[in-house]
Amino acid sequence: MPTMGQAGMCLIWWRTESPILTNIINNMFALLRLYFEQEGCICLEQLVTLQLKAFFLGFYDYLYRNPEEKKAETGSPRIRELFNRFMRALESRYRESRDVSYYADLLNVSAKYLGIVTRRVTGHTAKSVIDHYVVLQIKQSLATEEKSIKELSWDYHFCDISFFCRYFKQHTGLTPQQFRKT
Repeated sequence: MPTMGQAGMCLIWWRTESPILTNIINNMFALLRLYFEQEGCICLEQLVTLQLKAFFLGFYDYLYRNPEEKKAETGSPRIRELFNRFMRALESRYRESRDVSYYADLLNVSAKYLGIVTRRVTGHTAKSVIDHYVVLQIKQSLATEEKSIKELSWDYHFCDISFFCRYFKQHTGLTPQQFRKT
């Protein structure tokens, strides 16, 4: 069974024209936004976790009942297995590196081959998958942790706070401070 992170990554690159799925996804993010906007919520992490679990269960149920919406499998079992290994490595080591070569070395493949596999499965580059996952994790850290921006930049192995802020702004359009205020 995939982890929440893997399921989330699959959802991010889900390709469908279904207005129902679009509506479900938009409403789920709206509800999560409401949870994050509540000041002093003592059980935010549990609320978010349970909401995501309910969402993925509903998403699975929708796909089960509507098999025509299911994305066709792409690639061989080896490609799917390598991509799954990449996602597991990313999920456990996203704070250590944002470099495709780092993950390719962990998987004993070339960075170019990892890029080919990732593009075949998701339609996106390996670098964009890594960056998107890291930014999602940084957003969660900014919303739920009391650490300073400097401490978070160290946690995510950025060479300095300035690079951390530029990286985050490049991917979100907001500085970490602006994101925290919203």
